[in-house]
Amino acid sequence: MTRFKPTFATQIFVTMSLVAAALIAAFAALIWQRIEGQGQRLAFQAALEDARLVALISNRTLAQPNTTLESAVRSLSSSGALFRFGAGPFDSRIEFYGKTGRRLFDSAVAGHKSAANSLDSLPTPPEVADALRGVVQEAPATVDNSHVAAAVTLNPLGVAVGVVRVVKPSLGMQTMLAELAPRIGLLALSFVGLVMLSAVALGRTLSHPIRALTASARAIAKGDRARALPSPFGREVTELTVALDEMRRELHDAHRIERLSQELSHELKNPIAAVRALTEALQAGAVRDPDAGPRLLTRIDEAAARMQALVADLLALARIQAQGIVATDLLPLHVLVDNACREATTQWHQTPAVRVTIDPTLIVRGDATWLTRAFVNLIDNALHAGPSATIESGRDGARVFVRVTNPGQIPAAICDRLFERFISRRPDGTGLGLAIVASVAEAHGGSVRLVHAGPPEVVIEFAFGPIS
Repeated sequence: MTRFKPTFATQIFVTMSLVAAALIAAFAALIWQRIEGQGQRLAFQAALEDARLVALISNRTLAQPNTTLESAVRSLSSSGALFRFGAGPFDSRIEFYGKTGRRLFDSAVAGHKSAANSLDSLPTPPEVADALRGVVQEAPATVDNSHVAAAVTLNPLGVAVGVVRVVKPSLGMQTMLAELAPRIGLLALSFVGLVMLSAVALGRTLSHPIRALTASARAIAKGDRARALPSPFGREVTELTVALDEMRRELHDAHRIERLSQELSHELKNPIAAVRALTEALQAGAVRDPDAGPRLLTRIDEAAARMQALVADLLALARIQAQGIVATDLLPLHVLVDNACREATTQWHQTPAVRVTIDPTLIVRGDATWLTRAFVNLIDNALHAGPSATIESGRDGARVFVRVTNPGQIPAAICDRLFERFISRRPDGTGLGLAIVASVAEAHGGSVRLVHAGPPEVVIEFAFGPIS
Protein backbone atom coordinates (compact mmCIF):
# COMPACT_ATOMS: atom_id res chain seq x y z
CA MET A 1 0.00 0.00 0.00
CA THR A 2 1.44 3.36 -1.07
CA ARG A 3 1.90 5.79 1.76
CA PHE A 4 0.43 9.23 1.19
CA LYS A 5 3.12 11.90 0.96
CA PRO A 6 1.78 15.45 1.03
CA THR A 7 3.40 18.01 -1.22
CA PHE A 8 5.39 20.96 0.09
CA ALA A 9 2.56 23.33 -0.85
CA THR A 10 0.02 21.14 0.98
CA GLN A 11 2.15 21.10 4.12
CA ILE A 12 2.41 24.90 4.09
CA PHE A 13 -1.33 25.23 3.47
CA VAL A 14 -2.32 22.89 6.30
CA THR A 15 0.21 24.34 8.76
CA MET A 16 -0.68 27.98 8.12
CA SER A 17 -4.41 27.21 8.17
CA LEU A 18 -4.20 25.41 11.52
CA VAL A 19 -2.03 28.14 13.03
CA ALA A 20 -4.38 30.85 11.76
CA ALA A 21 -7.45 28.99 13.07
CA ALA A 22 -5.81 28.52 16.47
CA LEU A 23 -4.79 32.18 16.66
CA ILE A 24 -8.25 33.35 15.62
CA ALA A 25 -9.91 31.07 18.17
CA ALA A 26 -7.60 32.30 20.94
CA PHE A 27 -8.10 35.92 19.92
CA ALA A 28 -11.88 35.52 19.74
CA ALA A 29 -11.96 33.84 23.17
CA LEU A 30 -9.83 36.65 24.62
CA ILE A 31 -12.06 39.32 23.10
CA TRP A 32 -15.17 37.50 24.29
CA GLN A 33 -13.85 37.28 27.84
CA ARG A 34 -12.85 40.94 27.87
CA ILE A 35 -16.25 42.05 26.54
CA GLU A 36 -18.06 39.80 29.00
CA GLY A 37 -15.89 41.05 31.86
CA GLN A 38 -16.49 44.63 30.83
CA GLY A 39 -20.22 43.91 30.68
CA GLN A 40 -20.18 42.54 34.22
CA ARG A 41 -18.28 45.60 35.45
CA LEU A 42 -20.77 47.95 33.78
CA ALA A 43 -23.70 46.03 35.27
CA PHE A 44 -21.99 46.09 38.69
CA GLN A 45 -21.50 49.86 38.49
CA ALA A 46 -25.21 50.29 37.67
CA ALA A 47 -26.19 47.97 40.52
CA LEU A 48 -23.87 49.81 42.91
CA GLU A 49 -25.38 53.17 41.94
CA ASP A 50 -28.88 51.80 42.51
CA ALA A 51 -27.83 50.30 45.86
CA ARG A 52 -26.36 53.62 47.00
CA LEU A 53 -29.50 55.48 45.93
CA VAL A 54 -31.77 53.03 47.77
CA ALA A 55 -29.46 53.26 50.79
CA LEU A 56 -29.67 57.07 50.73
CA ILE A 57 -33.49 56.94 50.65
CA SER A 58 -33.57 54.30 53.38
CA ASN A 59 -31.14 56.20 55.62
CA ARG A 60 -33.40 59.26 55.50
CA THR A 61 -36.37 57.14 56.50
CA LEU A 62 -34.37 55.41 59.27
CA ALA A 63 -33.26 58.79 60.62
CA GLN A 64 -36.81 59.54 61.73
CA PRO A 65 -37.53 58.86 65.44
CA ASN A 66 -38.69 55.39 66.50
CA THR A 67 -38.12 53.92 63.00
CA THR A 68 -36.74 50.45 62.68
CA LEU A 69 -35.37 48.81 59.56
CA GLU A 70 -38.46 46.59 59.26
CA SER A 71 -40.82 49.56 59.48
CA ALA A 72 -38.73 51.59 57.04
CA VAL A 73 -38.76 48.72 54.51
CA ARG A 74 -42.54 48.36 54.87
CA SER A 75 -42.96 52.10 54.37
CA LEU A 76 -40.80 52.20 51.27
CA SER A 77 -42.43 49.07 49.87
CA SER A 78 -45.95 50.34 50.42
CA SER A 79 -45.11 53.68 48.80
CA GLY A 80 -43.88 51.88 45.67
CA ALA A 81 -40.51 53.63 45.76
CA LEU A 82 -38.58 50.35 45.72
CA PHE A 83 -40.45 48.97 42.73
CA ARG A 84 -39.51 51.94 40.59
CA PHE A 85 -36.04 50.46 40.28
CA GLY A 86 -37.57 47.34 38.78
CA ALA A 87 -39.21 49.12 35.85
CA GLY A 88 -37.89 48.50 32.36
CA PRO A 89 -36.45 45.52 30.54
CA PHE A 90 -33.32 45.47 32.70
CA ASP A 91 -35.00 45.72 36.12
CA SER A 92 -33.15 45.52 39.42
CA ARG A 93 -33.88 43.20 42.30
CA ILE A 94 -33.72 44.93 45.71
CA GLU A 95 -33.09 43.07 48.95
CA PHE A 96 -32.81 44.25 52.56
CA TYR A 97 -30.86 42.39 55.25
CA GLY A 98 -30.81 43.00 58.99
CA LYS A 99 -27.65 43.40 61.02
CA THR A 100 -27.69 39.67 61.75
CA GLY A 101 -27.70 38.86 58.05
CA ARG A 102 -31.33 37.77 57.93
CA ARG A 103 -33.14 38.70 54.73
CA LEU A 104 -36.03 41.08 55.49
CA PHE A 105 -37.24 41.98 52.02
CA ASP A 106 -36.89 40.78 48.43
CA SER A 107 -38.60 42.71 45.64
CA ALA A 108 -38.66 39.57 43.51
CA VAL A 109 -41.02 37.76 45.99
CA ALA A 110 -42.84 40.73 47.45
CA GLY A 111 -46.57 40.06 47.42
CA HIS A 112 -46.11 36.28 47.31
CA LYS A 113 -46.73 34.94 50.82
CA SER A 114 -45.41 31.44 50.16
CA ALA A 115 -42.17 32.84 48.81
CA ALA A 116 -41.95 35.55 51.44
CA ASN A 117 -42.22 32.98 54.23
CA SER A 118 -39.10 31.26 52.91
CA LEU A 119 -36.84 34.32 53.19
CA ASP A 120 -35.46 33.24 56.54
CA SER A 121 -34.24 29.96 55.09
CA LEU A 122 -32.04 31.60 52.45
CA PRO A 123 -28.31 31.89 53.23
CA THR A 124 -26.63 35.24 53.64
CA PRO A 125 -24.71 36.23 50.46
CA PRO A 126 -20.96 36.80 50.93
CA GLU A 127 -21.08 40.41 49.80
CA VAL A 128 -23.79 41.14 52.43
CA ALA A 129 -21.67 39.59 55.16
CA ASP A 130 -18.71 41.71 54.02
CA ALA A 131 -20.82 44.88 54.04
CA LEU A 132 -21.98 44.14 57.62
CA ARG A 133 -18.31 43.98 58.62
CA GLY A 134 -17.70 47.36 57.03
CA VAL A 135 -15.94 46.09 53.90
CA VAL A 136 -16.62 48.27 50.88
CA GLN A 137 -17.40 46.19 47.79
CA GLU A 138 -15.16 46.98 44.81
CA ALA A 139 -15.66 43.97 42.51
CA PRO A 140 -18.92 42.56 41.15
CA ALA A 141 -20.46 39.61 42.97
CA THR A 142 -21.69 37.06 40.44
CA VAL A 143 -25.11 35.64 41.29
CA ASP A 144 -25.33 33.43 38.21
CA ASN A 145 -24.23 33.59 34.56
CA SER A 146 -26.52 36.56 33.86
CA HIS A 147 -26.73 38.56 37.13
CA VAL A 148 -24.36 40.56 39.32
CA ALA A 149 -24.96 42.02 42.81
CA ALA A 150 -23.80 45.06 44.79
CA ALA A 151 -24.28 45.55 48.56
CA VAL A 152 -24.20 48.86 50.52
CA THR A 153 -24.33 49.26 54.31
CA LEU A 154 -27.29 51.14 55.94
CA ASN A 155 -25.95 53.45 58.67
CA PRO A 156 -28.27 56.43 59.17
CA LEU A 157 -26.66 57.51 62.46
CA GLY A 158 -23.17 56.15 61.79
CA VAL A 159 -24.08 52.72 63.09
CA ALA A 160 -24.71 49.79 60.69
CA VAL A 161 -28.28 48.58 61.02
CA GLY A 162 -28.50 46.51 57.88
CA VAL A 163 -27.55 46.12 54.21
CA VAL A 164 -29.32 46.84 50.96
CA ARG A 165 -28.40 44.52 48.10
CA VAL A 166 -29.22 45.21 44.44
CA VAL A 167 -29.10 42.39 41.88
CA LYS A 168 -28.90 43.58 38.30
CA PRO A 169 -28.99 41.47 35.13
CA SER A 170 -26.13 41.64 32.65
CA LEU A 171 -28.49 40.43 29.93
CA GLY A 172 -27.92 43.58 27.95
CA MET A 173 -24.24 42.76 27.47
CA GLN A 174 -25.07 39.15 26.63
CA THR A 175 -27.51 40.37 24.03
CA MET A 176 -24.82 42.57 22.57
CA LEU A 177 -22.41 39.63 22.54
CA ALA A 178 -25.03 37.52 20.82
CA GLU A 179 -25.40 40.21 18.17
CA LEU A 180 -21.64 40.57 17.75
CA ALA A 181 -20.96 36.83 17.62
CA PRO A 182 -22.01 36.35 13.94
CA ARG A 183 -19.98 39.38 12.89
CA ILE A 184 -16.95 38.23 14.83
CA GLY A 185 -17.34 34.75 13.38
CA LEU A 186 -17.64 36.12 9.84
CA LEU A 187 -14.56 38.29 10.37
CA ALA A 188 -12.65 35.30 11.74
CA LEU A 189 -13.68 33.11 8.81
CA SER A 190 -12.68 35.85 6.38
CA PHE A 191 -9.28 36.13 8.02
CA VAL A 192 -8.80 32.35 7.96
CA GLY A 193 -9.83 32.30 4.30
CA LEU A 194 -7.33 35.06 3.52
CA VAL A 195 -4.61 33.12 5.34
CA MET A 196 -5.53 29.99 3.35
CA LEU A 197 -5.29 31.87 0.07
CA SER A 198 -1.96 33.34 1.15
CA ALA A 199 -0.79 29.84 2.11
CA VAL A 200 -1.77 28.50 -1.32
CA ALA A 201 0.04 31.36 -3.07
CA LEU A 202 3.09 30.98 -0.83
CA GLY A 203 3.13 27.21 -1.26
CA ARG A 204 3.00 27.50 -5.04
CA THR A 205 5.67 30.20 -5.04
CA LEU A 206 8.02 28.08 -2.93
CA SER A 207 7.26 24.76 -4.59
CA HIS A 208 7.53 26.01 -8.19
CA PRO A 209 11.36 26.29 -8.25
CA ILE A 210 11.64 22.96 -6.44
CA ARG A 211 9.41 21.28 -9.04
CA ALA A 212 11.43 22.91 -11.81
CA LEU A 213 14.64 21.65 -10.20
CA THR A 214 13.11 18.17 -9.89
CA ALA A 215 12.19 18.15 -13.58
CA SER A 216 15.69 19.29 -14.52
CA ALA A 217 17.29 16.67 -12.25
CA ARG A 218 15.19 13.91 -13.84
CA ALA A 219 16.14 15.13 -17.32
CA ILE A 220 19.83 15.12 -16.33
CA ALA A 221 19.45 11.62 -14.88
CA LYS A 222 17.99 10.45 -18.23
CA GLY A 223 21.02 11.73 -20.11
CA ASP A 224 20.34 15.39 -20.85
CA ARG A 225 23.45 16.53 -18.97
CA ALA A 226 23.71 19.80 -20.86
CA ARG A 227 20.29 20.92 -19.63
CA ALA A 228 20.35 24.33 -17.98
CA LEU A 229 18.85 24.56 -14.49
CA PRO A 230 16.01 27.04 -13.83
CA SER A 231 16.65 30.43 -12.27
CA PRO A 232 16.85 30.11 -8.46
CA PHE A 233 14.49 31.80 -5.99
CA GLY A 234 15.52 32.46 -2.40
CA ARG A 235 18.76 31.64 -0.59
CA GLU A 236 18.02 27.96 0.12
CA VAL A 237 16.80 27.23 -3.42
CA THR A 238 19.82 29.12 -4.80
CA GLU A 239 22.18 26.95 -2.76
CA LEU A 240 20.35 23.83 -3.96
CA THR A 241 20.51 25.04 -7.56
CA VAL A 242 24.25 25.74 -7.30
CA ALA A 243 24.85 22.27 -5.81
CA LEU A 244 22.81 20.58 -8.55
CA ASP A 245 24.55 22.63 -11.23
CA GLU A 246 27.96 21.60 -9.90
CA MET A 247 26.84 17.97 -9.96
CA ARG A 248 25.46 18.43 -13.49
CA ARG A 249 28.73 19.94 -14.71
CA GLU A 250 30.76 17.12 -13.20
CA LEU A 251 28.48 14.51 -14.76
CA HIS A 252 28.50 16.37 -18.07
CA ASP A 253 32.30 16.72 -18.08
CA ALA A 254 32.78 13.09 -17.13
CA HIS A 255 30.34 11.98 -19.82
CA ARG A 256 31.93 14.28 -22.40
CA ILE A 257 35.43 13.01 -21.58
CA GLU A 258 34.25 9.40 -21.81
CA ARG A 259 32.47 10.02 -25.11
CA LEU A 260 35.40 12.00 -26.52
CA SER A 261 37.79 9.20 -25.58
CA GLN A 262 35.62 6.64 -27.34
CA GLU A 263 35.22 8.78 -30.46
CA LEU A 264 38.92 9.71 -30.55
CA SER A 265 40.02 6.11 -30.23
CA HIS A 266 37.63 5.18 -33.02
CA GLU A 267 38.81 7.94 -35.34
CA LEU A 268 42.52 7.34 -34.68
CA LYS A 269 42.20 3.59 -35.12
CA ASN A 270 42.20 3.66 -38.94
CA PRO A 271 45.15 6.03 -39.54
CA ILE A 272 47.21 4.31 -36.84
CA ALA A 273 46.43 0.91 -38.34
CA ALA A 274 47.35 2.24 -41.76
CA VAL A 275 50.66 3.62 -40.52
CA ARG A 276 51.46 0.34 -38.83
CA ALA A 277 50.60 -1.73 -41.91
CA LEU A 278 52.62 0.55 -44.19
CA THR A 279 55.57 0.45 -41.79
CA GLU A 280 55.48 -3.35 -41.70
CA ALA A 281 55.45 -3.38 -45.52
CA LEU A 282 58.49 -1.12 -45.62
CA GLN A 283 60.28 -3.28 -43.08
CA ALA A 284 59.52 -6.36 -45.18
CA GLY A 285 61.56 -4.93 -48.05
CA ALA A 286 59.25 -2.55 -49.84
CA VAL A 287 61.55 0.31 -48.86
CA ARG A 288 64.08 -0.96 -51.44
CA ASP A 289 61.44 -1.01 -54.18
CA PRO A 290 61.89 2.20 -56.25
CA ASP A 291 58.17 2.35 -57.01
CA ALA A 292 56.46 1.01 -53.86
CA GLY A 293 58.80 2.67 -51.35
CA PRO A 294 58.02 6.31 -52.13
CA ARG A 295 54.32 5.51 -52.54
CA LEU A 296 54.15 3.89 -49.11
CA LEU A 297 56.03 6.77 -47.52
CA THR A 298 53.58 9.22 -49.09
CA ARG A 299 50.65 7.30 -47.62
CA ILE A 300 52.33 7.29 -44.21
CA ASP A 301 52.75 11.07 -44.48
CA GLU A 302 49.07 11.44 -45.41
CA ALA A 303 47.99 9.31 -42.43
CA ALA A 304 50.25 11.34 -40.12
CA ALA A 305 48.83 14.59 -41.52
CA ARG A 306 45.30 13.29 -40.93
CA MET A 307 46.13 12.42 -37.33
CA GLN A 308 47.79 15.81 -36.86
CA ALA A 309 44.72 17.60 -38.22
CA LEU A 310 42.43 15.45 -36.10
CA VAL A 311 44.38 16.18 -32.90
CA ALA A 312 44.59 19.90 -33.71
CA ASP A 313 40.84 20.12 -34.30
CA LEU A 314 40.13 18.18 -31.11
CA LEU A 315 42.38 20.48 -29.11
CA ALA A 316 40.64 23.51 -30.59
CA LEU A 317 37.22 22.06 -29.83
CA ALA A 318 38.21 21.16 -26.27
CA ARG A 319 39.70 24.62 -25.72
CA ILE A 320 36.58 26.49 -26.86
CA GLN A 321 34.30 24.21 -24.83
CA ALA A 322 36.40 24.40 -21.67
CA GLN A 323 37.53 28.04 -21.67
CA GLY A 324 34.82 29.75 -23.69
CA ILE A 325 35.42 33.15 -25.26
CA VAL A 326 37.87 35.48 -23.53
CA ALA A 327 38.01 38.50 -25.85
CA THR A 328 34.71 40.14 -26.78
CA ASP A 329 35.50 43.08 -29.03
CA LEU A 330 33.24 44.98 -31.39
CA LEU A 331 34.20 43.75 -34.87
CA PRO A 332 33.08 44.70 -38.41
CA LEU A 333 31.43 41.61 -39.84
CA HIS A 334 32.60 42.18 -43.41
CA VAL A 335 36.26 42.22 -42.29
CA LEU A 336 35.87 38.86 -40.52
CA VAL A 337 34.26 37.25 -43.57
CA ASP A 338 36.83 38.70 -46.02
CA ASN A 339 39.72 37.37 -43.92
CA ALA A 340 38.04 33.96 -43.68
CA CYS A 341 37.51 33.84 -47.48
CA ARG A 342 41.17 34.59 -48.19
CA GLU A 343 42.32 31.94 -45.71
CA ALA A 344 39.89 29.30 -46.96
CA THR A 345 40.70 29.77 -50.67
CA THR A 346 44.50 29.83 -50.42
CA GLN A 347 44.70 26.02 -50.21
CA TRP A 348 43.01 25.62 -53.59
CA HIS A 349 45.16 25.41 -56.74
CA GLN A 350 42.45 27.26 -58.62
CA THR A 351 40.60 30.03 -56.82
CA PRO A 352 36.98 28.86 -56.34
CA ALA A 353 33.97 31.05 -57.07
CA VAL A 354 32.92 32.66 -53.82
CA ARG A 355 30.38 35.47 -53.87
CA VAL A 356 30.31 37.62 -50.71
CA THR A 357 27.46 40.00 -49.89
CA ILE A 358 28.03 41.41 -46.41
CA ASP A 359 26.48 44.60 -45.09
CA PRO A 360 29.47 46.82 -44.18
CA THR A 361 27.51 48.51 -41.37
CA LEU A 362 26.97 45.34 -39.37
CA ILE A 363 28.99 45.11 -36.14
CA VAL A 364 29.27 41.97 -34.00
CA ARG A 365 30.86 41.31 -30.61
CA GLY A 366 33.24 38.42 -30.14
CA ASP A 367 36.70 36.94 -30.56
CA ALA A 368 38.17 37.65 -34.01
CA THR A 369 40.36 34.52 -34.05
CA TRP A 370 37.59 32.09 -33.20
CA LEU A 371 35.03 33.75 -35.46
CA THR A 372 37.47 33.67 -38.38
CA ARG A 373 38.11 29.97 -37.67
CA ALA A 374 34.36 29.28 -37.70
CA PHE A 375 33.79 31.12 -40.99
CA VAL A 376 36.83 29.35 -42.55
CA ASN A 377 35.30 26.00 -41.59
CA LEU A 378 31.92 26.97 -43.05
CA ILE A 379 33.43 28.18 -46.33
CA ASP A 380 35.74 25.15 -46.59
CA ASN A 381 32.80 22.84 -45.95
CA ALA A 382 30.77 24.57 -48.69
CA LEU A 383 33.61 24.51 -51.27
CA HIS A 384 34.28 20.81 -50.74
CA ALA A 385 30.59 20.08 -51.31
CA GLY A 386 30.19 22.15 -54.49
CA PRO A 387 32.17 24.22 -56.97
CA SER A 388 30.98 27.56 -55.57
CA ALA A 389 29.70 29.26 -52.47
CA THR A 390 27.65 32.32 -51.56
CA ILE A 391 28.04 34.23 -48.30
CA GLU A 392 25.33 36.65 -47.26
CA SER A 393 24.49 38.61 -44.12
CA GLY A 394 21.19 39.67 -42.63
CA ARG A 395 19.45 40.93 -39.53
CA ASP A 396 16.43 39.54 -37.70
CA GLY A 397 15.54 42.11 -35.05
CA ALA A 398 18.54 42.30 -32.73
CA ARG A 399 20.12 39.16 -34.24
CA VAL A 400 22.80 39.35 -36.92
CA PHE A 401 23.35 36.24 -39.01
CA VAL A 402 25.55 34.95 -41.83
CA ARG A 403 24.32 32.35 -44.33
CA VAL A 404 26.65 30.18 -46.40
CA THR A 405 25.06 28.57 -49.48
CA ASN A 406 26.51 25.95 -51.83
CA PRO A 407 25.09 23.57 -54.45
CA GLY A 408 24.50 20.08 -53.22
CA GLN A 409 22.56 18.04 -50.71
CA ILE A 410 22.98 16.80 -47.12
CA PRO A 411 22.06 13.12 -46.65
CA ALA A 412 18.92 12.78 -44.53
CA ALA A 413 20.70 10.33 -42.20
CA ILE A 414 23.04 13.02 -40.86
CA CYS A 415 20.87 16.15 -41.01
CA ASP A 416 20.01 16.00 -37.32
CA ARG A 417 23.62 15.21 -36.34
CA LEU A 418 25.40 17.50 -38.77
CA PHE A 419 27.06 19.61 -36.05
CA GLU A 420 28.14 16.73 -33.83
CA ARG A 421 31.73 15.51 -33.58
CA PHE A 422 33.10 13.16 -36.26
CA ILE A 423 30.16 13.67 -38.63
CA SER A 424 31.57 14.35 -42.10
CA ARG A 425 30.56 14.00 -45.76
CA ARG A 426 34.20 13.89 -46.88
CA PRO A 427 36.34 10.74 -46.78
CA ASP A 428 39.41 12.80 -45.82
CA GLY A 429 37.61 15.06 -43.32
CA THR A 430 38.05 14.96 -39.58
CA GLY A 431 34.35 15.48 -38.89
CA LEU A 432 35.17 18.26 -36.42
CA GLY A 433 34.87 21.37 -38.58
CA LEU A 434 31.16 21.98 -38.14
CA ALA A 435 31.35 20.87 -34.49
CA ILE A 436 33.86 23.69 -33.92
CA VAL A 437 31.51 26.09 -35.71
CA ALA A 438 28.66 25.07 -33.35
CA SER A 439 30.86 25.53 -30.26
CA VAL A 440 32.05 28.97 -31.43
CA ALA A 441 28.45 30.07 -32.09
CA GLU A 442 27.32 28.83 -28.68
CA ALA A 443 30.26 30.55 -26.95
CA HIS A 444 29.19 33.83 -28.58
CA GLY A 445 25.61 33.46 -27.34
CA GLY A 446 24.37 32.47 -30.78
CA SER A 447 23.59 29.33 -32.74
CA VAL A 448 24.19 27.51 -35.99
CA ARG A 449 21.53 25.60 -37.91
CA LEU A 450 20.88 23.85 -41.17
CA VAL A 451 18.33 26.01 -42.99
CA HIS A 452 18.05 23.88 -46.18
CA ALA A 453 19.47 20.41 -46.74
CA GLY A 454 19.04 20.57 -50.53
CA PRO A 455 18.76 19.86 -53.29
CA PRO A 456 19.46 22.04 -55.09
CA GLU A 457 21.30 24.07 -52.45
CA VAL A 458 22.55 23.61 -48.89
CA VAL A 459 22.14 26.64 -46.60
CA ILE A 460 23.80 26.87 -43.18
CA GLU A 461 23.11 29.88 -40.92
CA PHE A 462 25.49 31.21 -38.26
CA ALA A 463 23.57 33.57 -35.91
CA PHE A 464 25.07 35.90 -33.32
CA GLY A 465 23.49 36.68 -29.97
CA PRO A 466 22.19 40.21 -29.29
CA ILE A 467 24.90 42.79 -28.64
CA SER A 468 24.66 43.91 -24.98
